[in-house]
Amino acid sequence: MNRLGILSGAMALLFVISCGESKTNVSGVEFSDGKALVAGKPFTGEVWSDDGSTYRMDAAEGEIVSLTLYHPNGNIAFSKPAHTDSALFYDEQGTRLPLDSFATRYEELAKEIPQLLKRIKGDH
Repeated sequence: MNRLGILSGAMALLFVISCGESKTNVSGVEFSDGKALVAGKPFTGEVWSDDGSTYRMDAAEGEIVSLTLYHPNGNIAFSKPAHTDSALFYDEQGTRLPLDSFATRYEELAKEIPQLLKRIKGDH
């Protein structure tokens, strides 16, 4: 295959991938049976908190694949890939923290995590 063919194929793939992703706020998403739906169809893209800065979920074909919670200064507070038990916690400067330290220092943010996970599962 010549270079032009490879370049054309790569550009077409990039176009298809970028067209499939979008961004929406959580108020425009329905969570049902663990799936993120927009207009009744599985959503692919970023689902942001209604304020656009508190948290972000990444969805692929309706499945939430990651959850990220942010500190008020915009730095990551919590990061968790879906379907794993691993989660990372950070202070406002970006230093990793153990769960107990995070829960003590950032009690309000820590309280939001179980509520978000419950919402993702569709358990309002």
